[in-house]
Amino acid sequence: MKTLTVFTPAYNRASLLERCYASLKRQTCKDFVWIVIDDGSVDNTAELVHRWIETENDFEISYYYKENGGLHTAYNLAIEKLETELAVCIDSDDFMPDNAVEIILDFWKKNGSDEYAGITGLDFDANTNINIGGFYPEDRKSINLIDVLVGRYPSVSGDKKHVVRTELYKQVAPVDSFDGEKNYNPHILHLKISREYDFLILNE
Repeated sequence: MKTLTVFTPAYNRASLLERCYASLKRQTCKDFVWIVIDDGSVDNTAELVHRWIETENDFEISYYYKENGGLHTAYNLAIEKLETELAVCIDSDDFMPDNAVEIILDFWKKNGSDEYAGITGLDFDANTNINIGGFYPEDRKSINLIDVLVGRYPSVSGDKKHVVRTELYKQVAPVDSFDGEKNYNPHILHLKISREYDFLILNE
């Protein structure tokens, strides 16, 4: 069994998914599976992903279609399908650096344990290579995301990337759904996990 699941919610993003897929093909470590959650797309997302499934030999790809319900419902289905130790969401308009999986798994092997929720790292702008938000404190090994949310660390802002232990995702999922509401932020899952666990800091 692989160690990491990369899951990607997608809604009419066929024109962008190929960049994400290409970045996964370039990974220096192939100890991962890719799950695509199609949140009711009406473009050619299904055709595109099925073609990749038929031709890809380097890593496993799974595709699941659901009626459109918003990002949080796509998270719910992805978490239901997780079987690996760790999981990370890479959005359909994002992509991973070529050595991202290798960095994540090496860091977790050296520092990870049941004491931590997972890893929290940085997102960068693809064009300017500038960190989207501040760096985490250099003098800390781990951090609590609730403390970040309430402003205890004012230098930390913007997008961050969370790699989460699957067993903890499954403990706090699913995100609640409400009729007619498609914009519920699934980050609530990370905050629920943070009631009991810190995330290891990886300033990369």
